Amino acid sequence: MDRGMIFRLTSHRAVLPVALAILLVGTGACSYLRAVTGVGFQRPSLSYESWSPQQVDLEGVTIALQYRLDNPNDFAVDLRALDYRLEVEGQQVAEGKLPVGIELPARGATPVSLPVRLRWRDIPNFLELLVTRTEVAYRVAGNAGIGSALGTVTLPFEHQDRLVLPRPSIRLGAGASG
Repeated sequence: MDRGMIFRLTSHRAVLPVALAILLVGTGACSYLRAVTGVGFQRPSLSYESWSPQQVDLEGVTIALQYRLDNPNDFAVDLRALDYRLEVEGQQVAEGKLPVGIELPARGATPVSLPVRLRWRDIPNFLELLVTRTEVAYRVAGNAGIGSALGTVTLPFEHQDRLVLPRPSIRLGAGASG
């Protein structure tokens, strides 16, 4: 066998493991990794817990949306990215990205707070809603980028509910008599 033939056979053998690895990535690499190494990646969860107003002024309100990030894995993961969109009555009124870098230990949980600035002028027909409705529908949705040594996984999240609108109370008192 000549040297050229040996080189061609060797290079074809080197292609097989690479092709197999590419095939596995496309068709269940996590299952394969778990079967071979005993280590697998379980999808973390991001759960809505509550919201609270932080600052109210003439321009709008800053609200804190409270979430809980749970890591079911036997290894640490980190929150690498987080973006969100807020809709009121089906209209997008705010969006943003948070700088993150929260490390979550193995089998651990951590609170995640999304501070969202909602400007009154961005809510379509805000004054009409305030006068004619007792509550409005809202929806928060986005994506969290969860990272580990195995790579980054996009974790979509969504929460929708109704918010009771505050009603101003006006009291007319009797004037002081003199």
